[in-house]
Amino acid sequence: MTRLTDDELLTTGQAAALLNMQSSTLRNWKYLDVKDDGHRGPKATKVGRLVRYRLSDIEAWIAEQNS
Repeated sequence: MTRLTDDELLTTGQAAALLNMQSSTLRNWKYLDVKDDGHRGPKATKVGRLVRYRLSDIEAWIAEQNS
């Protein structure tokens, strides 16, 4: 497996695989967060029309879950 840098942008599928969950779960969390300003999942970044997840944001979200 290739080592990821902290600022590497991951697709929804890659982020879901890293978190061992379904891509649809991340998509639902992102949709619901936009609707009610929640914090269900890691912060998503828009690149044009594409949704990407920074590895550092995923790691920060995981750390928040353990607090």
